[in-house]
This record gives sequence, C-alpha cells and structure tokens, in this order.
Amino acid sequence: MRCLIPTACHVQTRRVGRSTVLLAGLFLVLGAGCRSSEPVESKNASLSTSRIEVARAVTSHLRALDSDGLRYRETATLGEARVSSYIAGHFSRFDLQPPVAGGHEQTYPLRKHLLGESQLWLLEADTTQFVYGRDFTVHPRSSTGRVDVRILPGRTILSAARGALRLDTTVAAPAIFRPEKEGIRLVLDRRVWPAFVQPRVLTTTVRAMVSAQEDIVTGHLVGGLYAGAMPRMRDSLLVVLLRMDALESGVKEANVAMAAFLETAHRVQILRLERTPVPQSIYFAAYSGTEESCQGPQWLMRNLPWSREAIAGVVHVGAKPDCWDRMDPVTVVESGSDGTAEERARVLLEHTLSWIHSHAP
Repeated sequence: MRCLIPTACHVQTRRVGRSTVLLAGLFLVLGAGCRSSEPVESKNASLSTSRIEVARAVTSHLRALDSDGLRYRETATLGEARVSSYIAGHFSRFDLQPPVAGGHEQTYPLRKHLLGESQLWLLEADTTQFVYGRDFTVHPRSSTGRVDVRILPGRTILSAARGALRLDTTVAAPAIFRPEKEGIRLVLDRRVWPAFVQPRVLTTTVRAMVSAQEDIVTGHLVGGLYAGAMPRMRDSLLVVLLRMDALESGVKEANVAMAAFLETAHRVQILRLERTPVPQSIYFAAYSGTEESCQGPQWLMRNLPWSREAIAGVVHVGAKPDCWDRMDPVTVVESGSDGTAEERARVLLEHTLSWIHSHAP
C-alpha cells in the first residue's frame, strides 16, 4: 500500500503552534494507516527491539555493579548499603510498591564479628607475608565459632593445594584447609583466635593470626511488590529472592544474578503495560546477612507482610545459600558457567520469567 499525503490541505488557525500540532497529528494518523498494512513485520520488529532493550538493560546493570564502590559488599559495609540503594531506586522506577510503610529499603540489627588483626605468613627459607585483600580474605562467622581465612585463587602457591587436610593445633582446636571454587579456605575454631596456628601443607608451613570482636551492625532488605492483575489471585503470592551481600571472590556471579533479578522485575511491569499481566502478586526481595549465621534470611521470613500460607512458590535467583534449607521447597534458577556475563544474565532472566509464567493459573 502506498501512502499519499495531500498537499492541497490547509488548516486555518490564528496560532502557528496549533497548526503545527494538527499537522503533526495528521502525519501520525497517515503513518499509522501505512504501517497497518504490514502487521507481521511490525510484530517482528517489536520482538527484536525488546531483545535489544533487554540486552542493553542487562549490560547497564553489570557495568554499574562492577564499579569500584560496589565491588566490596559484605553485610554492613558501605558497598552493601550502596547496592541496597541501587536496587531500591530501580524498584521505584519500575513502580513496584513498597511492601511496608517507609519505602522499599528496610534495616534491621544483626550480630557481626568485626575483624581486628589479620596476618598470614608462608614460612620457608624466605618468609613471605601475604597481603590482606590481595592474597587472602578473612570472614568471621557470627555465632558459629569459626573464622574463615580464604586464600584467593591464583594469587599464592597455596591456591594450588589439593585435598581437604585436617590440621590439628590441639585436639580441641582444629584448623582445616578446605578447597572451594573461590580458593582454599583455612577454617579456624573460635577458641584459637587470637592465636598462632601452625598447620602444614606438604612441605609448606603456614602461620596465621586472626582477631575479631562481635558487635551490632545494620543489615539491609530491599522489597518491592507487584500487585497481581486478578483480584482473586492477589492473595496467592510468588516470592523472588536474591542474595544482595557477596564476598569479594563471588562478586562477579552476584552481579549476573542481580542484573537478571532487576530485569525480571522490570519485565513483569512491562507485561502489565502490554496488557498481558501476571495474575498473581509477586514479592521481589533482596537480602543481606547471609554470612552472619543466616540472620538476614531469618529476619526476612519472620517479617514477611503475608502469611506463609499465602505463598504459592519461592524462587531464588542465583545460587541458594544453605539458609533456606529449613524453608518450604525453594526453586533455584542458575545460568551455568558458559558464555559472557551478559549472556548468562539473559539466560537467568529467561529461566526466572519462565518460572513465574509456570505458576500462572
């Protein structure tokens, strides 16, 4: 179909601004008539645009979350507080409702061991002192009687150690080297800190000293509610969870999960605008306090603004900590390790949206 714009049409008006508006409207109407003759191409273009928009949004999140101020985000750190504000700001932009009065962000007190002194040496012919944050990290675990000294992968010769060796300083105060994907972890019993520990890995002697003190700090929870499209289904709640705090070695994977989590919330609202809304209500919740004896997840469950009976399904975006083992079955969606961070975030987004759609009546 060929679009013809009449040239003999004149609109008489006293004000130029009004004439411009009328002509603009005419062009829009005629343009709409032209496009209506090619519905298939328009639909395909819309789908293509949607994919491009998703890719851009995911990439934008990953770049923002990889900034220097957000790379260190253990519970009660400045980085964790900034991530909390980042998520809350996007929930507000997506028009998700605050679940309680006072906004999307909630704070709560938790017990946390704050690190005092931390030293690690390699005792050989030439003594080597490792640098905290570059070669190893320390994570005191509140109320568990343990301190984890994590040797970062690829940074020291200790990172190549294999096997889990029980290294007893005394019968009552064991220390353990435990290989994990983020590196080798030296676990010290609380009864040995502050103390010198002299375990042996093959012919290598390691000496560590750790001291910490328990204090009351502030944890964060960010929540946003999507109100279901069907009134009778609004009491049937879906819960989408995200771990917000992250150890330094796990920040990259945490960013992938967070980008998918945020874009899931965005897509749910877009479905409403496209007149294909999700019938049930959905509660999006990002929590911290995982490393501190799961105090954050426990606080979240105690303070849900709904009864447990109303929850129709729970999904955790990204790897699920052990904190949720005592809860009803929690579905975990993960992206795997193949592909770039952007590709894995998009896979995680698709899996999360599929889970949501699978619970539609």
